[in-house]
Amino acid sequence: YDGTAWTAMQSGTTATLLEVWGIDETHVYATGSGGTMLRFDGTRWSAMPNSAGPTEIWGIWGDSPTNLFAVGQNGSILRSDGTSWTAMPSPVTGALFGVWGSGPNDVYAVGVQGALLHYDGSSWQLAVSPTRKHLFAVWGSAPNDVYAVGNTGEIIRFDGSSWSAVTSTASRQNLRAV
Repeated sequence: YDGTAWTAMQSGTTATLLEVWGIDETHVYATGSGGTMLRFDGTRWSAMPNSAGPTEIWGIWGDSPTNLFAVGQNGSILRSDGTSWTAMPSPVTGALFGVWGSGPNDVYAVGVQGALLHYDGSSWQLAVSPTRKHLFAVWGSAPNDVYAVGNTGEIIRFDGSSWSAVTSTASRQNLRAV
């Protein structure tokens, strides 16, 4: 999109692409089926090496072009140094759908059955979840203001010390309608 119109781009893959995320116009990433990891450099898309294997990747986030995280099928968690992707140890085997962080030592991932994971810069740990509903996305504005959303309008929030359900009839009705 150039501000006026959309233009088709060649991705260089026939894989199904599932997520896109970027830092700036020369560091845009797309993930997909079969472990597909692509990077757009401002001119063209190219494949990034992925030693984690052929798993679907559903979420991606990073705080810099040399510190990226991706999550996906079977509890997969990947990390990139900007050149290639490698698997990280995961405390879960269920699907992970979303990832976000406030910095390199404060990253969250969410997934099936209310899975909430936190990365502190050295390892991923399970967090206590207030829900068993599948969570599909996570985002925050600060380390003490993180939200995750999921099935049937589920919204939960991390306040810096614990996760809790956000109760809002209007929010639940609006999310169900989407």
